[in-house]
Amino acid sequence: MRKTALAIAATASIAVAGISAPLAEASGGLHVTVSPTKPAVGQTVKIKGTGAIKNYKHYICILAIDKPGVTPGASLGDINDNVNASSNAQGVVRCKLPFLPFKGIYKGKSISCPPTKAQKRQGWYCGAAIANLNNHKQFKIGRFTF
Repeated sequence: MRKTALAIAATASIAVAGISAPLAEASGGLHVTVSPTKPAVGQTVKIKGTGAIKNYKHYICILAIDKPGVTPGASLGDINDNVNASSNAQGVVRCKLPFLPFKGIYKGKSISCPPTKAQKRQGWYCGAAIANLNNHKQFKIGRFTF
């Protein structure tokens, strides 16, 4: 699982750094929603992605921290907890993950999920992401509302 999470983070990093595309374009048409949007510790988070490649087996779901303008990377994902996922004939990906608070590192600083008030003021947020392991244009985070 750790290798898969690192691969997705590296893929997302390449996508954002190499293309410099707006987020909507970088997601490759993928749209992600999470439920509940403010999970309690240990609560199962349902993740749904639409606009995925139909009948495709190379997706992953992972909890992640993000901020506009920051390149996603392994240090900002919960690499200890992720699941492989597939899309159905309609291009829908569904997966579930337990929500457990975690910390990421950005430029040597610890960033929390859920973010602190100071981190929120700086633009940090966290959520659940779905990514295509073979197409770096398909990476999208559904935001939590902490």
